[in-house]
Amino acid sequence: HFAVATLPPARSPPSPAMRVLAVLTSGAVLASAIRTRRDDDPCECLNWQQVYKRNGAKCGDGHELSFVLRTGMVDWLARLMYNVEFCYNFFMRIDDNPCVNMVMDNQPGEWYNNQWCYVGKECPSATALNTSSLLGAKICDPSQDKMLRDKTPSELREMAKEHDLSIGLLMKMAYPVEEEAKWPHVEALFRNDSAVALASVNASALARLRYLQSTGAGYVLDSDKGRAPFGVIKGGKTYLIEKDEVNRQE
Repeated sequence: HFAVATLPPARSPPSPAMRVLAVLTSGAVLASAIRTRRDDDPCECLNWQQVYKRNGAKCGDGHELSFVLRTGMVDWLARLMYNVEFCYNFFMRIDDNPCVNMVMDNQPGEWYNNQWCYVGKECPSATALNTSSLLGAKICDPSQDKMLRDKTPSELREMAKEHDLSIGLLMKMAYPVEEEAKWPHVEALFRNDSAVALASVNASALARLRYLQSTGAGYVLDSDKGRAPFGVIKGGKTYLIEKDEVNRQE
């Protein structure tokens, strides 16, 4: 578990630098309309927990470990290294059917910059699995499927509590993980409403942050080490994901 804190807005009246930032952080959250599927629709996303318990899937048969396999790591080593954190402590605990990130990157336009789920093999858009004759994996459709990235950070926090998940990992499975505007490089902007704080931020990182904020979408502003603390932005709000030393799960 991690602690989630909503960072306070700039003090009033804000400095000119923070006034600009306040304008940039305002934005509407765009929610996709989700149409109800028929119960017998083979393209309906399947419950994660049931996929492993009843449908014969093994964690890694789909895209659970694509984030590391894409780097060239062999399958057996990926399963050995990440089985506990990603399989037992994440995917196998989700008693629901939301679509999750294929990888933990922010690369719009790439085929893997999507969310996915398990479906029945009869689904026309599914990719067959070598290890299962019953299941397939598909790239989700935001207009029809339940997308984790449509949830707010507060909703993800409640989901983490309900399913006993690491909120840090859940955030990264919901939102694209930004590598340019990293949290240590922009944190000063959210901690201090001064021109000095603005001047301390790299121009490239600042421009990238402004663009991300303008979209209103959710993004993880990762740490240099890939662990908490890190930031999350969505819909004009900024959240700090911190380690919970009492109930730590990594």
